Amino acid sequence: MKNALRLLLGLAMLIPLSPIVAEEKTTETPRLATLMSTYGYVEFQRLTVPGGTQLQMSVSHDFNETLGFFAYGEVHRNWGQIYAGPTFSPASWLKVGTGIGLEDIDVSTPLRYGGFLWAGNEKDSLLAVANFGQSGYWWRVDTNHRFSAWFGAGLLAQRDAGIGPRLQLTLPKKPITLWIAPTYFWDTGKPRFVCGLRFQF
Repeated sequence: MKNALRLLLGLAMLIPLSPIVAEEKTTETPRLATLMSTYGYVEFQRLTVPGGTQLQMSVSHDFNETLGFFAYGEVHRNWGQIYAGPTFSPASWLKVGTGIGLEDIDVSTPLRYGGFLWAGNEKDSLLAVANFGQSGYWWRVDTNHRFSAWFGAGLLAQRDAGIGPRLQLTLPKKPITLWIAPTYFWDTGKPRFVCGLRFQF
């Protein structure tokens, strides 16, 4: 766990000290952020299973309209990972990224590989994230439609959570979002509940 926290702290050091206007950056629309800027989020997520609390952090930087860089870190109670790599935006509504890093677990090969795909605009978005290593794999897909500046709804499908509707509330003019997702978990055939608190920068 200590090594996992060190990984996440190392990721936090990638955040620049210069101020960033939060209103220009949303997790649903990364290409809408100002070019040559750095943006991202820190999210606390809770899943209704033992050890279901986790901390996630993502940092992205756009060098120009097409190329950029991202880093992603995640810490659970007994596990953590961090990976980073280039991003590519062939169009204003599409962005993909792939990276390599490490996972904090007792395995012979601690390498971790991951990536993401984002597609969307100011109202609608789709985000798909996947990563894998010797300890296993994880993936997540969520969609969102912004009905207003403070309310959005979509669908969440996540490997350890299941699938279900996702509702989010964003504080007006504040980079803080609370979201909930009641899900059906296909492995057990029982319901689960996921919620998160995200701070954007």
